[in-house]
Amino acid sequence: FGSSVLETRPFLHFSSEIFLPRLMASVDEKVASLRALKADLAKFIGEMNAGPILIRLAWHDSGTFDQRISSWPECGGAIGSIRFEPELSYGANAGLAKAVNYLKPFAEKYPSVSWADLIQMASAVAVEVMGGPEIEMKYGRVAATGPEACVDGASREGFAGNAGLPDAMPPFGSGATEPAEHLRDVFTKKMGFTDQEIVAISGAHTVGRVFKDRSGACPFGYTNPTKFTNSEAIARHDGNSGIGMAGGGSWGTKWLK
Repeated sequence: FGSSVLETRPFLHFSSEIFLPRLMASVDEKVASLRALKADLAKFIGEMNAGPILIRLAWHDSGTFDQRISSWPECGGAIGSIRFEPELSYGANAGLAKAVNYLKPFAEKYPSVSWADLIQMASAVAVEVMGGPEIEMKYGRVAATGPEACVDGASREGFAGNAGLPDAMPPFGSGATEPAEHLRDVFTKKMGFTDQEIVAISGAHTVGRVFKDRSGACPFGYTNPTKFTNSEAIARHDGNSGIGMAGGGSWGTKWLK
C-alpha cells in the first residue's frame, strides 16, 4: 500500500503489521515441510526401490482427468482420490494399494501437505532419485476428502470403465480396435495430449516392469521371475544385490520387433 492510503486508512497499516508476518511465517513453515518431505521421500525411495510404483500411482491418480468436464471433483485429475474405494480397486489400478500404503506414514508426518501434492511429489522425487532431472513442481493442490470425490468408473464419455484410464491389452474400453487409436482416445480426446506428448509419457514404462498380477500383459507374476528380475539380480540404485520385489517382466518378446 502507498503511504497516503495507510495514512487515510490506518486500519490497513495496523492489519498489515499484524497479519503479514503471520502469513510469511505460515508460508515459511509450509516450504520447510515440503523440503523435509522431499528429503524423507528420497531416502525411502532409494532404500525401497519404490520409484516405479510411485510414478505409476501419480499417473493413475491424475489420469482420470477429463478436459470435457468443467466441474470439480467430477473432472478428476491429481486430487488424491485414488486412495479411496472404489477408485483404488479399478482394474487399471491393480497393485496400487501398495503404493498408497507406502505414502500413508508421510501423510501422517506432514499433515500440512495434501494427499494430492504428496502423490505428485513422490513421483517427481522418484524420477530424480533414479537419475532423472529435478522436475520443477508447484504445490497447493486441493485433495479429495472422501470416497464421494472418486471418479465414477463409467462416467467418461466413450469409455466402458476405469474412468478412462488406458487398457494394457484389447478389448479396449474406448471401443478402439487398435492400440494407437485407443491411446488417442485416452490421451487426446479425454486429456488433450498431442502425439508427441503421448510418446513421452509412455516412456515412463521403461523404469518399471510388467506383472501378470497387475496388467496381465506378461506371463511373469510375483513368484515367477525371469533371470533379470529374480531376487539375486542387481538392479538397485545403490548397487546392492536385489531388485526390490522379484517377479514381472522387463519387456515383452516383441518389444524390439
